[in-house]
Amino acid sequence: MKIIIPVAGKGTRLRPLTYSIPKVLLPVAGKLVIDYLLQPLLELNPSEIIFVTGYLGNDIEEYVRENYSCASRFIVQDEYRGLGHAISLASPYVGPDEPVLIVLGDTLFEVDLQLVVSNPDNVICVNPVEDIRRFGIVEFNDEEKICGFLEKPETAATNLAIVGIYYIRESTMLFKALNNNVQNDMRGAGGEIQLTDALQVMLTEGAVFDSVLLDNWLDCGTVETMLDTNSYLLGKNSGDFSEEKINTSADKKVFIQDGVEIENSKIGSDVSIGKNCRIKDSVIVNTIIGNDVSLNNVNIKNSIIGNNTSLSLNKDFRFQVIIGSNAEINNSG
Repeated sequence: MKIIIPVAGKGTRLRPLTYSIPKVLLPVAGKLVIDYLLQPLLELNPSEIIFVTGYLGNDIEEYVRENYSCASRFIVQDEYRGLGHAISLASPYVGPDEPVLIVLGDTLFEVDLQLVVSNPDNVICVNPVEDIRRFGIVEFNDEEKICGFLEKPETAATNLAIVGIYYIRESTMLFKALNNNVQNDMRGAGGEIQLTDALQVMLTEGAVFDSVLLDNWLDCGTVETMLDTNSYLLGKNSGDFSEEKINTSADKKVFIQDGVEIENSKIGSDVSIGKNCRIKDSVIVNTIIGNDVSLNNVNIKNSIIGNNTSLSLNKDFRFQVIIGSNAEINNSG
């Protein structure tokens, strides 16, 4: 089995954080997004992981090669034409009907992957959503097998959304449909070549699709959802701090990396702090802080701060700040 992970997107909804860092290399709850993604996938012992990269793709490749020993391949999507186009680029590197597991790069999940890959049918992981117009939606026949894929529909018989995990046993059929859509520039919803359109072709040609409901689905695509994911993961893996070590008070849902110095500050709940940060005379709640950050006299909440940033504000006022890497802001006067 091979795993395909498309990570070519620019992460525009996370700017300015993603101007200099690809979104899969952003920190959340003490690790990078890509670490949370890869660790459960490696337990499946894939023959190769294929990354489809684009924007800042060299940074992703460098990180993976330096930190993981798995067989990996990096393919560049020079022109963004949609998810279907991205997946089609892996076609030459997948054997005839070699099973593939496709996992989107901005989706963290909790699911029994062994249950997924042991299914005799193709499998789509799903989760209920409130607004079906934002997602690909699945519909079912009387045998509870998937009978239709709808991309961002106005109405549908279910509210079960495709959440970025696809196990395809009949990969030859998938790539045939994808390559046909790419060669003929057959664009679907949003003017893009959609993966769901190829899945629908597979259905009409007799492929059988089962569904697996995720135990949990964690989105890292926006500032708000990344902070929610940070809070959830801290709740599961909380507590890597010592009050004696940092000489301050801290609530339980906190993660603090090595080399951090905190003086006369209150670290509230849902906070993760990267390596070698310096925090003085500050109040911090529900915030993700990168590495080598200096904070002085700040009162911040619901914030994300990139690496190598210096920030000095006015503690009398509470701020929300979303700051990319290598910034310096001084407004303490």
